[in-house]
Amino acid sequence: EHGIEHGLEVFHLVEYLDQLIKEGSVDFKKPFDKKVAYHDPCDIGRHLGIYEPPRDVLRAVPGLELL
Repeated sequence: EHGIEHGLEVFHLVEYLDQLIKEGSVDFKKPFDKKVAYHDPCDIGRHLGIYEPPRDVLRAVPGLELL
């Protein structure tokens, strides 16, 4: 962006973590038996349009209940 060609694809950290989980490279083993509420930060949701990856990451944690 900003007129610079860099030849790289840029991901938000939560998108990258979601990708690693789906590929099987990251696996949460220890249960986290808690109920969790998640609020989309404006910069991730409204500005970048990233809504599901953070929720998918939370759903991958054993025992965690996403409210």
